[in-house]
Amino acid sequence: MWGTYMSHQTRLGVRILGISVILLSSALVFTLYQYYSLKSSYQSLSREYEEKSSILFETQSLYSSLSLQYEQLSNEHNSLKKAYFSLEANHSLVEKELTRLQSEYSSLNSTYYSLVDDKSRIEEWYGSIRREINLRQGISEEKKRFITPNDPEVGRIVFQTTGGWSRSGDFNEFWSDLKKMYDWTTNNVGYSYDSPSPVLPEIYGRLEWRAEFFRYPNETIFEKHGDCEDQALLLASMILNYLGRGFTVWVVEWVSDSSAHMAVAMPVEGGRLTILDPAGRFHTSSESGEPGSKPVRQAVEEWVEYWERQGQHGVRISLVFSEETYRIFLTTEEFIQWVLRS
Repeated sequence: MWGTYMSHQTRLGVRILGISVILLSSALVFTLYQYYSLKSSYQSLSREYEEKSSILFETQSLYSSLSLQYEQLSNEHNSLKKAYFSLEANHSLVEKELTRLQSEYSSLNSTYYSLVDDKSRIEEWYGSIRREINLRQGISEEKKRFITPNDPEVGRIVFQTTGGWSRSGDFNEFWSDLKKMYDWTTNNVGYSYDSPSPVLPEIYGRLEWRAEFFRYPNETIFEKHGDCEDQALLLASMILNYLGRGFTVWVVEWVSDSSAHMAVAMPVEGGRLTILDPAGRFHTSSESGEPGSKPVRQAVEEWVEYWERQGQHGVRISLVFSEETYRIFLTTEEFIQWVLRS
């Protein structure tokens, strides 16, 4: 019985031991599984840790770099902020200065245009004065303006002296009245030399002086004196007033080595010419010694020779002009040929 009991206990113990072994084996297997599972997790975590550590290191390095940059940018920002406030203050000052300058510019601009207008008016005024003064120099064709047969004062003297051409076309009357006009000029107009007078230049030009001054015939009548061109212009205007339109009367000029002189010349039918020189007390004479006409060449040569006897050398005809004509000559012969063709 005891043996049976022991046998039963033994089997039970073996069975329990077997179960225990199985349980222990299972526990060991489970433990090993967990161990390797944990080991794998550990290794995975270790790798992840290393990666995170590397990332952390890089992040810390980047942070340090960014912190440094931030500090630099912060300093720059503060510097720029100070500069901004300084510029803002300067901007206000500049705006005020700009407003002041704009106001000053507007005032100066107004003054400038006012001065431009003044300058234009002064230039226009100077131009009119210059034209009037320089006209008196008788430069070039301006001389023609001094022949004024229609001037009332010229007409008054002509009528007072001659009574007018009562029998128009009667040349005996004309030659008689021509002597009266010539004599009136020589008897009533004394000779006077021109004083030097200015030739006004363009603005900024050079001022020149000439001993020349042209008078209008009515001025010569009023002043009762004048030089050769003044007397010639007066006599030419008187003759033209007397004759009326359709007749030719010239003022003719000679020049010499040292001087110049003007007189009156009239072409006459048949290739003849009359020269009347009141300032020089000369006229082309008829057989009776009264003013008359001669062949062109003879009339011209007598006049030239007359002045050469007065001490002039190299006398030659240089110019002739009338209300419509203005002609320059290089030689006396050129003038003679021109008259013959006229």
